[in-house]
Amino acid sequence: MFNKLFDDKKEFIWYVISGTVVTIVSWITYYIPYQILGWSNMVSEIFSWIITVATAYVTNKIWVFKSYSWDWEVVKPEAVKFISMRLASGVVEWILMWLFV
Repeated sequence: MFNKLFDDKKEFIWYVISGTVVTIVSWITYYIPYQILGWSNMVSEIFSWIITVATAYVTNKIWVFKSYSWDWEVVKPEAVKFISMRLASGVVEWILMWLFV
């Protein structure tokens, strides 16, 4: 029973785990430059975004989508699509950061 439930929701479970890891990476890579190194909030946010997107790409590629090939012909279209979508949300995030902080 449990195995069947897990198999049906495996992609969702891995997506949640990946999202949790990526969120923690985002917090850490923003906190250290901003609070400890004294960088500006916008520079810290952009730095954090770059590291976070790279982490999200790798964790989603492997854990969620089970894409294990690192051949450039496989990675290139995956990365372009992934980064394009994250860039759109990143722009919104940067605008909100600039407006509210």
